[in-house]
Amino acid sequence: MAEFLSDEWFSKVAEMYKTAGDLQMPDSLTSVTVNLSVKTASGEVRMAMNKGIIQKGFVDGADVDMSMPAEYAYKILVLNDWSVGMRGYIKRQIKLSGKMAKLIPLQAYKPSQPTVEFCNKIAEFTDFQGQRAAAPQTQTSVVKVSRESGSVDRDQRATAQPEEVRVRQGLKLGLLMSPWKFGTVEIKNRLVMSPMTLVWANPDETPSDRQISYWVDRARNGVGLIITEMNSVDPKHRYQPLSVGLHSDFQIERHKRLTDAVHQYGARIIPQLTHPGPESLAPFLEGLPCIGPSVNRSESTQQVCRELKDEELPELVEMFAQAARRAREAGYDGIELHMAHNYCLLGSFLSPLRNKREEGPYVGHTVEGRLKLSLDTIKRIREVVGRDFPMTVRISGDETIGGATTGRDLTDTQRIAPMLEAVGVDCFHVSGGVITSLVDQIIAGANYKCGFNAPAARAIKEVVGVPVMPVGCIHDPVYAERLLRDGWCDAVVMGRPFLADPELTKKIMENRLDDIRHCVRCLTCVDSLMKLEDVHCAVNARMGHEEEWPVDAKTVNPRRIMIVGAGPGGMEAARVAALRGHKVTLYDKHRRVGGALVTACTVHPDNEALLDYLMVQMWKLPITVKLGVTVTPELVKQEKPDVFIDATGGRVVAPNIEGAHLPNVITGSMLHRMMFGEVPIEGAAKLPGYLTLVLRLGGGLIQRLVTPERIRRITRSWLPLIGRRVVVVGADLAAIESAEFIAQRGRTVAVIDSTESLAPEIGDKRRAEHIERMRDLGITMHTQCDVTKITREGVWFRSQFGDREHMLPADTVLLAGTIEPKTELYDACKVFVPASFTVGDISGLGLIDKAIKEANAVIYGLG
Repeated sequence: MAEFLSDEWFSKVAEMYKTAGDLQMPDSLTSVTVNLSVKTASGEVRMAMNKGIIQKGFVDGADVDMSMPAEYAYKILVLNDWSVGMRGYIKRQIKLSGKMAKLIPLQAYKPSQPTVEFCNKIAEFTDFQGQRAAAPQTQTSVVKVSRESGSVDRDQRATAQPEEVRVRQGLKLGLLMSPWKFGTVEIKNRLVMSPMTLVWANPDETPSDRQISYWVDRARNGVGLIITEMNSVDPKHRYQPLSVGLHSDFQIERHKRLTDAVHQYGARIIPQLTHPGPESLAPFLEGLPCIGPSVNRSESTQQVCRELKDEELPELVEMFAQAARRAREAGYDGIELHMAHNYCLLGSFLSPLRNKREEGPYVGHTVEGRLKLSLDTIKRIREVVGRDFPMTVRISGDETIGGATTGRDLTDTQRIAPMLEAVGVDCFHVSGGVITSLVDQIIAGANYKCGFNAPAARAIKEVVGVPVMPVGCIHDPVYAERLLRDGWCDAVVMGRPFLADPELTKKIMENRLDDIRHCVRCLTCVDSLMKLEDVHCAVNARMGHEEEWPVDAKTVNPRRIMIVGAGPGGMEAARVAALRGHKVTLYDKHRRVGGALVTACTVHPDNEALLDYLMVQMWKLPITVKLGVTVTPELVKQEKPDVFIDATGGRVVAPNIEGAHLPNVITGSMLHRMMFGEVPIEGAAKLPGYLTLVLRLGGGLIQRLVTPERIRRITRSWLPLIGRRVVVVGADLAAIESAEFIAQRGRTVAVIDSTESLAPEIGDKRRAEHIERMRDLGITMHTQCDVTKITREGVWFRSQFGDREHMLPADTVLLAGTIEPKTELYDACKVFVPASFTVGDISGLGLIDKAIKEANAVIYGLG
């Protein structure tokens, strides 16, 4: 066997090209020279592929310069495989210039038979000590070179992105990683971790060990500045049942444990100081009313606050000053004052939405009156802690509500900002919006474009002389770099990206952007907070378990692990197991990885970031991936694994409704199978002949080539089996996302189900965002309605509150179905495998959150 990239290997390949005949290659490879710098175990090898022919050496002046690990070079050069692994790598590593920029993304193509045979021959004599493909792959996937926004939805364009700027993937993000000054303190990079309430504190409102581990994990991985969650300055007014405070001297020692631990890794840390004011839990915990500038009802607690008297305010100002003093004694590097969102005490006084005072120095109808309490507070803090203790304020750029400016507008903020700077503010942390029961704009979901607060940050930056940093859906570090380079801000604040990946900064510094696990904006974190459950992240099960689930610790008992099902749960289990040092083999009956996540990405594009991440990890880590294999108990017995994990997912069961057999009725499982290039057994007779033929002849090709993004693009002009009027029977998350997907393609859609609410498996915030989108799309929603029958004309139903039957006209009826457990394989194998587990929907519906959490629990539980 010839060693890959050796002199012998190049000689043989060159000789084979002379006799290979007509090889069909993509236009983008035959028309230009591609320079490759390949990193191998023995060093770096440079070579070139000129018009599809591999040549040793290096050619200057080419249009493309790619750098890739040896395993990727093997896949593309030997197996001619532009598959998901290569796609995931190139997406952030390719450097473009000249005409090549117009040729990317690479076109999908069907190789000629000589090309296939040629690749097979090279594979036969190649000895490669790396990740081998199960068999030569001959199709290519679309290569997306750069994102037009910081979110994973490739169809969105960033609000604040200057169109003439094109930041290329793969370049080191030098400005984002450069130092800057925050007051008198130097910060090592411009990534700032946003304050996020966790409800993990000790009962005495000091940071718990769990919180300290959580913040230290982000510091260890390189973040420049951490802003901790809200710290109440008043012992009688808590923000949350288990939130943090800095209202008493006994709390200093515990806070110092936090700052000392963070400082070991060179990070800076500041607390966010606040008085909860109208949002206080004093009515529940102390039997006292909450307080504010005027009589208002809190959106978050629904409690009515009492109006403060002028003579009470100096005492509150002193509480802030003494909290700042404690912060300095505890070793913090500065403080932040919360003045945003017409929220808590300072923000409420600052906003005309809540400050209705008509007389006295704190009146709500003048800028000076609304700002006075904040100015008094900052001045007193400066008297107590001095001018050399850095201070930032979090402030709303505007308080627009549905486009109306009944709150403060941006002009008001531009007038206020210089006045705050003059009394001692060293930095502005720019958010936006106002407090609502679902914190609509404060914690933004998929309805918001990335960087939506960046324009306000730039407007403030134009009137002050201190640094300005925006927050709000800035999830992509490439986009963050762009904001900095184009002068929109001086630093960038990220919240949920640090929940999703505590190693975010480290991966940026190491230029491993494709290894970043991005936030998918599923809102699990905020929904769990609102339910007062354990706050957690759907894509990062380690959040809150940093000490017990160390990311870099190897197991002392490596085992042979067989995982069946390459969906999110199976891939996550394989990823964690490989990092822990286990020997992992991942099986899937399809010829591509992703499972149900592929469908989820199609209807919720943000999920595609998770799919991309997991696919890249499958090719990068020492995981044997076997696709197109149906696993049976006999195969498991043959493989003799130490651990068997069934992650094959649940069974989708359509409701048994009269008329379900009609040709105008399709099911969710039918659509899922078609996306994977399969003819659905239960609905084959309902497919047009041409579609059945395409699926049977091109099923394998569809599995390799069809991506969620391609499906979204193709279905904008061609949506088979779907008529003009569609009724979706079912209202779980998959059903309503499917309804949105169909409505976005010009169909008239109605959703109907017997449940009391839409998508009961998700939280109120995410549900509200879906309802808002459905209203905008004109989708009618019918809950607590029982479907009685389906006819060729439509769906008949009866409300649970009446006897009369109604009909929803429909050309197409989609039976979404429900997820039921499917444990036959697991039940058969657990009898003879030493350790067997299930992960994900196989035990019942649980979404990405359940799959990721169970995968980590199983692998870490092995020891």
